[in-house]
Amino acid sequence: MGVVLLAVAALACVSPPSQAQPAAPNQAVTAAASTPEMPPLEDIYQALQSPQVEGLARAMTLKYLVEGRKSIPEALVDKLLRDPSPDVRLMMATYPFLSDAQLRFIIASQDPAAWAGLLSKRPDAPLPAFVIPELIHTRVDFLHRALANPGVVKLKPDEARMLAAEGAPFTRFLVAQNYGVGSVDDAMAALLRSGSQQDLQQMIRRLPLVPERVVDQLLVQPSPEVRRFLATQGRFTPTPGQVRAMLEDPDPQVRIGLLRQDGVQLPAELVNAGALGDDDDDVAAAFRKRPEFHPDAALVEQGLRSKSARTRSAFALRPDAVLDAGQIERGLADAAGSVRRAVVARTDIALTQAQIDRCMRDADSSVRSACVARPDFQLDQGRFEALLLDGNPNLLCSLTQGQRQPPIDFGPLVSATLQSGSAAMRMALARQCSLPMDAAQMQLGLSAAEAEVRAAFANRQRQQAGRR
Repeated sequence: MGVVLLAVAALACVSPPSQAQPAAPNQAVTAAASTPEMPPLEDIYQALQSPQVEGLARAMTLKYLVEGRKSIPEALVDKLLRDPSPDVRLMMATYPFLSDAQLRFIIASQDPAAWAGLLSKRPDAPLPAFVIPELIHTRVDFLHRALANPGVVKLKPDEARMLAAEGAPFTRFLVAQNYGVGSVDDAMAALLRSGSQQDLQQMIRRLPLVPERVVDQLLVQPSPEVRRFLATQGRFTPTPGQVRAMLEDPDPQVRIGLLRQDGVQLPAELVNAGALGDDDDDVAAAFRKRPEFHPDAALVEQGLRSKSARTRSAFALRPDAVLDAGQIERGLADAAGSVRRAVVARTDIALTQAQIDRCMRDADSSVRSACVARPDFQLDQGRFEALLLDGNPNLLCSLTQGQRQPPIDFGPLVSATLQSGSAAMRMALARQCSLPMDAAQMQLGLSAAEAEVRAAFANRQRQQAGRR
């Protein structure tokens, strides 16, 4: 009711220019909104015809009349059926007292909004018997598809047969599925011969199990989107021949779609070949995730020498890939940071102290981070000072705030830096607020010979005082 009052109030706000009163609109809205009574029907009819009231508000006003089964003047009905607002036309098509001529006007209108209203649930005003057949005779494909959906309208047996006879292949497929009229197999065959990409995808989505012969025909469809949809959305168990066809498909997503099917057993030789031989990195990665993939030493060596950095890093990371000393050294010297990081991140691999020194000074901060995170990473004065000057302050923070056991005693390292470190190191030390310092160490910094070092420690002191 509030929407009806709003529409009438909005109409009341519109005055001819010569009679406009600045205060009148607010007064009209307030008066309309404050009264619990509905306005007279004549005022509602006037609001429905007013171009000053937006379409949705008029549609909601009309909804009040339709649901209340209130009569609307015939002239106004005819006008509302042609209203410029699709919301109004949709609601008007639900009016329970439409004449046969008005229903036929809606049928002939080719108006999706009006058709939607006509097919909406109407328990108190069922459609006359001629409506569904005449809608079928329009031979409009999207309307046929709606009519074939029992969730939209429940067809009588003769209406289902009529729709199957006049509908396009996808409509016939829906009618066969939903009403048992006609052959699903014949409809699928027609779709495979001439169906659009979208129709074939919808057919795949609606089949509880795609028959083997249909899978064969879909796999040779020229549209990669159809083959991709089958591989990723279709429900079927591929035969060995279909497995091979999908693994040889030129579209990478088809190959990936098959590889992601857990219920399909793949030959180990095909998986091993694809893990290195596929020219698409995403497909090769999908091969390597298969449960059948268990690389031996020779295959690991091939993977570590792949032209693809993604492949090299994937093999370096695998816990089942046992790397020898030469492979470790080669990985640490790899041109790709992702490969160097993969080797460093392997905590089951022993690194020499020289290798740790190199990785903690790596140009890639992610490699340095993985190096510092290793449980065998030991912090000495040289490494401590290198971390102080590192462009990534989080590396040192990860050691001060981590859960390393035993915890690192930073006191001697801080003292040594304060006594003999460069000015740049001591300034970096002052900025590293995660490092604890006692009063004596703070005093060393505050009394440094260099003004910039004293300023850095004074700033640290102010920050600490502000946090108290």
